[in-house]
Amino acid sequence: MLIDLKPLYIVVIVLTYMGFIFWKNKSWMQRALHLTFIVYITMLLKEIFFPIKILPPEYATPTGLNNFVPLESITRTFGSEVPNVALLQIGGNLLLLFPFGFYVSILWRKVNSAGKAFLMGMGVSLFIECLQLTLTNMIGQDYRRFDIDDLFLNVIGYMVGYFILKLSVPVVKTLVHVDHLKKAGSR
Repeated sequence: MLIDLKPLYIVVIVLTYMGFIFWKNKSWMQRALHLTFIVYITMLLKEIFFPIKILPPEYATPTGLNNFVPLESITRTFGSEVPNVALLQIGGNLLLLFPFGFYVSILWRKVNSAGKAFLMGMGVSLFIECLQLTLTNMIGQDYRRFDIDDLFLNVIGYMVGYFILKLSVPVVKTLVHVDHLKKAGSR
């Protein structure tokens, strides 16, 4: 059995767009920002959770292939004989939450410091990894693995997105008309 997100993906985007039409006191750019965030979140969910393959027991890979040892899978990935594996594995994890780090300070006024952004990034990444572990255990076969290195790389990517936003605050404030943003280093 295969569970996928495709029909839901389209419905979420259309309903979200229709919802933005009825928002008052929002500029076109703010609506576009919210819409692109919803599209990103939908694509993120599709990437990290779907498709879910539930195989008959005789074909299923057993669970328990998780990594709780820091830097173990990164070291193993760099040792791979296929150079693209390291690029895809490490680069993909760095890029996964990069946009989230950029969006979060624009959309949520309370995430206004590097410390709060770090906690948000860590929380989101830990939630993803724990949910993957939970789904693996619920399905009873290897679905997605909990990997502490993925958590580290996701948070690094998230923080890079956050700091790029902080460096581009004057441009973002002008385009999106968000008053609560502060430049990097300002209080």
